Amino acid sequence: ASPTLEHPAMPHKIQPSPRQLVVNSPTDSGEDPENEEVARAVAALDALPPRQREVLYLFACEGLNLTEIAGVLKCKHDAVKMNLSLARKKMRSMFTETPHNTCDARAST
Repeated sequence: ASPTLEHPAMPHKIQPSPRQLVVNSPTDSGEDPENEEVARAVAALDALPPRQREVLYLFACEGLNLTEIAGVLKCKHDAVKMNLSLARKKMRSMFTETPHNTCDARAST
């Protein structure tokens, strides 16, 4: 039997770390490009405030809708919606601001 991951919002359970949220992460060999993506995902998740990380986890990993998340976290629907939006925005910015993206917008003129 495989262990089950409990809801991070339950007060008697331990909230998963960002590394636990990354499914099927490859080993850290340092040569695999997927390792860089996993490391960036973990760093981005770790940079999120706890509430945003909880909302993102419940939505993306547990498949709960906004109303269900509001019930689990005992907060308003609008607060869940805002936290999810902020978490997505921060994750998106972490993945678009790469060291490989060094193009200067002024150079295209």
